[in-house]
Amino acid sequence: MGEAKRRRKAVGDLIDPGGREERLIRVEAPHFTAALVIVDGRCIKAPPILHWALGKGEGWLKAYFAQKGWEIEEGLQ
Repeated sequence: MGEAKRRRKAVGDLIDPGGREERLIRVEAPHFTAALVIVDGRCIKAPPILHWALGKGEGWLKAYFAQKGWEIEEGLQ
């Protein structure tokens, strides 16, 4: 699936996630703290500072954050 199509799908998920479970992951970096919304293992909502995370897989994101030394907290409501 192309990047543009993935982004359109992510925007559609924001409107109607179809009863799927949404989870939040909090990311704490030295210069910001933000949260990502994860549905079906993909990021569907992110703040402007993490806009590049939209559509990326949860595993990839966690590995990236760990490489940067950023703390993550899962299971937020």
